[in-house]
Amino acid sequence: MSYVKDQLVPGYKAKFVIHSHDASRLHWDLRLEFPVDSLKDALKSYDEKRVWKKTTEPQPKFHDKQQTVLRSWAIPKHMLPEKKPLLATETEDHDINYINFKGAIPEGQYGAGTVEIYDKGTFELVDVDYDKKYVIKFNGKKVKGVYALIKTSQKKFLWIKVKNKKSSSEQIIDDVLFPFCL
Repeated sequence: MSYVKDQLVPGYKAKFVIHSHDASRLHWDLRLEFPVDSLKDALKSYDEKRVWKKTTEPQPKFHDKQQTVLRSWAIPKHMLPEKKPLLATETEDHDINYINFKGAIPEGQYGAGTVEIYDKGTFELVDVDYDKKYVIKFNGKKVKGVYALIKTSQKKFLWIKVKNKKSSSEQIIDDVLFPFCL
């Protein structure tokens, strides 16, 4: 993916949305606004999976300038990781206009089902090891505080609630992962 790595550093601020998506299974979609070099390249997979005449989803408008997309993860447990880490599986990037989308994706479409907004707001990257770890301070109506996305394999991440203000990898391992490694 062509995310703009030199912008994804501590202090980067942008928008987020968490969708409640009742598709083949009820789950959440966590979406973070990330800058990309090429919107067309970033949204290729998203665009290929949809029949635009049959859906109410926001259709991407491609420009040649650098833009942002919603980098997305499916959270199958439909909950926040307050007490234990949750699996977060990366899915295709979505158009930034998806941040306000709610409605029904019709049968026969990829992701068919009802989409509601659980929460949205802003986030700030607190600590980053590009594409391996993102420590994120969320400022939403329902989701507040510091969480981490830790990559475990190609498209798999753990979504973790960070208990302390410290955001180092060692603190995340001590506070969250260590109890599960025993």
